[in-house]
Parts: sequence; C-alpha cells; structure tokens
Amino acid sequence: MKYLILCLAQLVTLSLSACPPPGPILPAPTHISTSPYFLAAATNLTSFLDSSLPFAPLNTTTFSIHLVSASSPNPLWSYYHTTPGSVLSSATVDAHSQYRIGSVSKVFTDLLVLRLGLPLDAPVTKWLPKLRKGSGGVDWDSVTLRMLGSHMAGIQRNYNLWTQNYTNAATFEALGYPKLTPKDYPPCEVEELLGRSLGCTEKRMLQFNIF
Repeated sequence: MKYLILCLAQLVTLSLSACPPPGPILPAPTHISTSPYFLAAATNLTSFLDSSLPFAPLNTTTFSIHLVSASSPNPLWSYYHTTPGSVLSSATVDAHSQYRIGSVSKVFTDLLVLRLGLPLDAPVTKWLPKLRKGSGGVDWDSVTLRMLGSHMAGIQRNYNLWTQNYTNAATFEALGYPKLTPKDYPPCEVEELLGRSLGCTEKRMLQFNIF
C-alpha cells in the first residue's frame, strides 16, 4: 500500500509539472534592455535578419519590428527594412512610418492592457458582465485577459467575422458543413448583406456573443 501511494504521488507530480496552471509562474522581468542575455539575443537576431534580406519573402517585403516591454517607455529593440523599388510615402521606413491597421492592432491592445496594469488573470466578465447572458455558449467566466492576449482562450480564429462565413457559405458547404439560411446568422453583422441596416450596437453584440 505504501508503495502504491508513493507511485500515485509521483504520477501526480509528473502530471502537474507537464501541465502548469494558467497564470504567472515567475515575476515579470525588469531592466530587460540592460540584460546581457537580451543584448546578445538582439545582436544575433539583427545579424540573422541582415543575412536573410536577400532571400524571399524578406527581399520583397517592407517591414518594421519593435520589441517592447511594459516596464520600459522606449522600444527594447528595433529593426527596419525597405524593399528597393517599393511604392511608399517615404523613401525609407523608420519609427515614424505609418502602416495600414490589421492584425497588428492586437499588439497595441495587449500593450495597453499591460501599461494600465490590469489584472491579467481576472475573467473578462469583470468588465463585460453581460457576456454571461449571451447565447454563444462560451464560458466567459473562465476566460481571462491573459488567455485572450496569448491566444490561449480556446476562441477560434475569426470568431466574430460572420460576414466572412456568410459570403463564403458555398466554400463551407463544399467542405461538408450544413447549409444555413439568413435566419441562422446573428442579426447584427450580416445585416448589410441581408438588406437591413439596424446597426450593431453594444447591447446586440453582447446578446449574441459576437465577440
């Protein structure tokens, strides 16, 4: 019996070490910009990008990269590259160059949350309690800001883009998904496509869990 208990305890220890609970394991690092480990990694990354520029896709892509930290007002590391012959508003991209907003806006949202010092392991229902009354079937009380920011919340890609699902219905049906009628879609984001324009208010978005 004693040996059985010891074996079970060892298995529990192994399972816990392989699957740590969500949340901070160690304190957030500070003074990163002066860390010799970070400086060495930044130098290696710069050298790697420099050596990769002659090859696709970097040789046809204009880009800017910043590494930032909530503990530092300035970027920890930056890298810029302008593709020769690229049609831009300026000859060379730099820290003041403007880009079209797309998925990069997620980074700004995460940075804002960090700068505001919000509790990352608090559920999103702390700020949006009406999500509990939605009809989307998601247990939002179990979803935290940290999970959303790190894409570990279990929310699938393009969760709220019902317009894409509506306009690409034929593609989904060809893959074996059932045929849907306009009534099967939340009466909010696809209204323009259905010839209606009632507006997508905060109340209706929360009601149908379009987030």
